[in-house]
Amino acid sequence: MLGAELIEASVIAEDPLHVDYRLAMPQNYRPTILVTTPSNALDLMRTIEERRIDPQSLYLRTVLLSRPVDKETREQIAARLFAAVRCSFGLDETLDPGLCVECEVGLFHIHEDQFLAEVCDRELVITTLAREAMPLLRYRTRVAAELCHDKCACGRTGVLLQPGPRLDRRYRVREITFYEAQVAELLAKTRAAELRFHLTASERQLQVALEISEDFFAGAMAPTRDPKRDIESELLARLGVEAEVRYIEPQPSPQP
Repeated sequence: MLGAELIEASVIAEDPLHVDYRLAMPQNYRPTILVTTPSNALDLMRTIEERRIDPQSLYLRTVLLSRPVDKETREQIAARLFAAVRCSFGLDETLDPGLCVECEVGLFHIHEDQFLAEVCDRELVITTLAREAMPLLRYRTRVAAELCHDKCACGRTGVLLQPGPRLDRRYRVREITFYEAQVAELLAKTRAAELRFHLTASERQLQVALEISEDFFAGAMAPTRDPKRDIESELLARLGVEAEVRYIEPQPSPQP
């Protein structure tokens, strides 16, 4: 926001509460750049399609997402909002400004006037250089990362960041963050207690794969109520996350 104001661009705050307000904003003010979350961009994209609105009527040129997304999601947003898509990368702990923004060739350039970035044991370590009151000194982010000091094809020099997965088993679905331990605690109160499970998070949904054997339903009184629906309801009620539960065959135990 400060950067936009510095170049004397108008800045309009996005309303996060309802998609109708987020749609009215580009229709009324015609901004050329939309800074938003992936979830909000997907909601806006679907609303435009459902109401048969021409995306070119929104006059958007670029959509800047608050975090990296997979190739499929990026292409969907770009095609259906008729705008170029760029991603940024940051951490909740560092607040504004973001840690880095994607350039035109798809690489992340660290804001080195604001952050000193290091990698220790594959983990990104951050020191804030200009933050007051609550500075961070060599903060271990629990994010896997690689740093590169080569010159970028876009012409910029400086440190390039290649972010990797979380190292603390933290997941995000529709901007809601939660940990694997929270899911384990919830499952422990259901018929899936003590079953091994595997989590896969997408932009819209959490997939929970439960390893079961043939005797999982043994002794149940007919008709048996499938516990999948109960687990999905609990995940939505407790964590606010839509989930899909499925059964899989027992997998070999990971090697130590």
